[in-house]
Amino acid sequence: MRTEDKELLETFQVRFRDLMKRFETLERQIRETEEKAASDLRKKDDEIDALKSMLAASEKRYADLKTARSFEAANEDKKEIKQRVTRLVREIDKCIALLNE
Repeated sequence: MRTEDKELLETFQVRFRDLMKRFETLERQIRETEEKAASDLRKKDDEIDALKSMLAASEKRYADLKTARSFEAANEDKKEIKQRVTRLVREIDKCIALLNE
């Protein structure tokens, strides 16, 4: 081999080693990025699960409050109805008293 060929071969080998180092560095960075992305994705999935459970709890609480309100409204209506019936009974008693006179 000629000296020029040897120099070219050495230059090629040096450049090839540099290229391989860059490739390995990039490959490692890609793996690290993928691992970080997977970790972030797991964290986000956990956050989503936590928010879903909070939403379900809030919806249940809302339904319970809605039910409680309906009972409260029904109790108010019962009180009002009872007062009306009491007034009507008094009026009927007054009418009976007037008829008896």
